[in-house]
Amino acid sequence: MPGVLLGVGLLLATIGCSELNARRIAREGNELYHAGNYAEAAASYEQSEGMYPGIPAVVFNHGLACRQLMLTGDSKQEKEKATDCALASFESLQKLETEDDRAQRLYIQTLFDADRYEQLAAMYSKRHQERPDDLEAVNALIQVYSRWDKWDDALEWMVRRAEMNAKSADAAYSVGVFIYDRLFNKGGAGDATRFDPRPDVEQTVLPPAFAKDDVVDERRVALADKGIEWLKQALERRQKFENALVYLNLLYRQRALASLDDPEQWQKDVEQAEKWRTQAQAVAQETASLAPATAQQVDDDSATTAGEDE
Repeated sequence: MPGVLLGVGLLLATIGCSELNARRIAREGNELYHAGNYAEAAASYEQSEGMYPGIPAVVFNHGLACRQLMLTGDSKQEKEKATDCALASFESLQKLETEDDRAQRLYIQTLFDADRYEQLAAMYSKRHQERPDDLEAVNALIQVYSRWDKWDDALEWMVRRAEMNAKSADAAYSVGVFIYDRLFNKGGAGDATRFDPRPDVEQTVLPPAFAKDDVVDERRVALADKGIEWLKQALERRQKFENALVYLNLLYRQRALASLDDPEQWQKDVEQAEKWRTQAQAVAQETASLAPATAQQVDDDSATTAGEDE
């Protein structure tokens, strides 16, 4: 029995020494980190974890050091290695600190910073399948596909969000604006919408020159129509939605660019645009007329009244 107790005592002493040494080396890592020596700091934290794994602060700092290496690395190989290190640390920390959400937030941010969109898309798609009503997952997928430059996929999830928020005018409006931005950046910028293709009109700007990847012809019409449909839904959900009216005007002008060789159709689109522009102006004027007097106006009115009383 005494021998058993002695063995346990030695084991505890060894464990205690290991933890103390691990923490000492981790503190050295902290000094290196604050001095900007991230590679040496990461090596210290790795050594510390090897001596005594599972100290949350050490795991957390190891992840931070690797993130800095990811952000400042010179080569792609160095960045990838540092990314894997940071992700492994934050994944381990989630298991150690289940009540602290910093590890999950840093894990996701690291994926975004490292452009690991495929992994993010798989993660949030799985989450959406498990919880179809989870708007946070849908919003994340919109962000992922937008940053990944997969515009069609981003649009698909924006539409999904608008369908899930069947009463939200803003959700429907956001689809229309998203489509307008696409058409503007893919052939509709600059003076494009100022060009008048009618033969009897004196030209003030040059006709737009579309690039290879611009959205033109039937694709432009179909996309504009989709945006127009969602903006009209926004108006059904919220009457006198001024911004929706403004973007209906803008989208019809983008639609017209698909008919530069058909002046009659171009003019129909422009007339529709003018109709929505007029409605937007009317709503803006009505809103302004209903706005309460400003503090300065009230003060001025009071001063006038006081002067008259005197």
